[in-house]
Amino acid sequence: MLAICPAAPLGAGLAWVYGLSVPSVVLATAPGGIAEMCHTAEVLQLGVPLVTTAHVTRVIVLVTGTGTMFRFARSLATKYGKS
Repeated sequence: MLAICPAAPLGAGLAWVYGLSVPSVVLATAPGGIAEMCHTAEVLQLGVPLVTTAHVTRVIVLVTGTGTMFRFARSLATKYGKS
């Protein structure tokens, strides 16, 4: 519930800025698994490629950025004595 609250207005705003379908972009920004969101988009007859691309991009960013963010947070904690 906590993650969907900012995702819905973010999706609606992105849809408005880029002139895309609001339901498709809201589903693309919604938290959840790739398979579930793609099936939901297919059943609701929304933009399946858009939803799939958004979720795959999210996974790639999270997987590649998590290690870097962890090392950065650890270096800050070490620097300021909270290890």
